[in-house]
Amino acid sequence: MDLYFGRIRTINITKNLVFIGIMQPYQSGYKQLMVKKDDKLIGFINDIHVNDIIYFTADTILNNRGQELFYLKNIEKIIPCLLDDKQKRIANMSMDKRHFVNALNGKEEIKVWNIKNEIFSFLRNYFTHLQYKEVVGELLEEVRTTSLISPFTVSSKCRDQNYYLRVTLENALKQTTALTLDSTFALQSVFYDKLGKKQESPQTQTLEFVSLNFDDDRMIQFLIDYFEQVLFLAQKFNLEIPAYEKITVLQYSEALKYIPDFGKHHLKHTKLNDNLIVLNVPVESPYILEKDGKKVELQWYIHGHYVAHSYFDEVDYQKIANAIKNQAACQDLMDYNQMLYFNLGLPLTYSGGLGIERSLMYLLGLHHMISIQNPIGVDSLEKEYVRKLRRKKK
Repeated sequence: MDLYFGRIRTINITKNLVFIGIMQPYQSGYKQLMVKKDDKLIGFINDIHVNDIIYFTADTILNNRGQELFYLKNIEKIIPCLLDDKQKRIANMSMDKRHFVNALNGKEEIKVWNIKNEIFSFLRNYFTHLQYKEVVGELLEEVRTTSLISPFTVSSKCRDQNYYLRVTLENALKQTTALTLDSTFALQSVFYDKLGKKQESPQTQTLEFVSLNFDDDRMIQFLIDYFEQVLFLAQKFNLEIPAYEKITVLQYSEALKYIPDFGKHHLKHTKLNDNLIVLNVPVESPYILEKDGKKVELQWYIHGHYVAHSYFDEVDYQKIANAIKNQAACQDLMDYNQMLYFNLGLPLTYSGGLGIERSLMYLLGLHHMISIQNPIGVDSLEKEYVRKLRRKKK
């Protein structure tokens, strides 16, 4: 007879028995805890509620279907859930507070959290297996990039100079690859100082890589593997998601026949781009290698939304230096990262980026970025309390 614990999900009272649905640590999952109505322990039923955590001793038995369940021997400890009746009414709650309460009640948010967690493990294992080196880039940069995306400015009490939150991991990856001649990858957050729609966020978690051996075909295979892993995990955790066809791959010239306005900033949602990879999309980026007078990249779309891209890297430092100078002039930047590591003789490389949270949001059928960034609403109750105090002070 062992000591167990779990969170109460359901209490079901029948004619002769009481069945308590218990959520235990992940490896055990959900189990039924049974007690007879004429048992001397039955009095504890008045002391427990859904979402309480209980510690108990029990024997493991089989029901008439051969499934394992617990037969209660004793309740050792009850840790009550502190949500009151008002907090349980979630209709008018903020989104992250609603996620918190739904997760407490064992709803879809926990499944989403598990899927996101396992996707990060999958991606890390995927590139580690390919012998790529993981890079942890600087979060704060003393000198900002000339990216047209505006960074957050961070002040310091210790010095007059401001810092900038990174808007890309590309610099750290390319520097490391230039010095070590190893393919590299990073799974971290980048930050954007912009006011977007509800689906957007100032902070997103991304995968970026710089490869010595990838090409478009290898990238397509990676995206297929990633897509199939998401479908597998949704099935594993019993999460209902939209139905998807296999990834369609088209040349840009072919895609234009079906989607005349093709372009990531104004693309209409059609059945075709529910799950679409487009090759050789014309782009203007100075960091993409020019071939036959053209700069092109691969792009992946889910529900008409751009979620990933990849391309061969430009390695001519003079071309890059001129582009950086022009970008800096457009933004009146006096001090900026001139990316001198390109002068180290960067080998021909293939780079890619995947918006992990963005792609998961669309693949799992969610509608707000917070639903994938913070699926169980961590600290949301505390934030709600702080907001109420602020309102009272006003």
